[in-house]
Amino acid sequence: KIGIEKSMEAVEESDIVIALFDSSRKFDSEDNKIVELLENTQKQKIVITNKSDLESKLDLPIKSDIALNTKENINLLIKKLENILNQNTSSDDITLVSKNQVNEVDSTLDHIKEAFSPLQTGELEFFAHHINEALDHIPWYRRR
Repeated sequence: KIGIEKSMEAVEESDIVIALFDSSRKFDSEDNKIVELLENTQKQKIVITNKSDLESKLDLPIKSDIALNTKENINLLIKKLENILNQNTSSDDITLVSKNQVNEVDSTLDHIKEAFSPLQTGELEFFAHHINEALDHIPWYRRR
């Protein structure tokens, strides 16, 4: 499990914040700290509840953008990420003019797909790693 300090660092370093909450367990103090981080950042965020196929015990005080279960794929997450990235481009049309740009987009999509398995198994550090790798392959989006 990622500690709260690491979560705070990750939020500071990220362009998009993805928060994952397990809906099969009760809301606790660590969840509350994550909610506070989300409420205090101006960054784009996606709130996900997983295990939605199980009985929900989570009383989340913020709106969840996506509810996933173990039988679903992550197309909703991919679509949400695409929407955020599309909002942050300077024009309506993106033209990939080089093989390198096409490869970067392919790598981005591969990392998003690789994030699915750790998301489903609760391996949040691996999930975060793959999402960060995906974002690192989007050079026109990075503003650091």
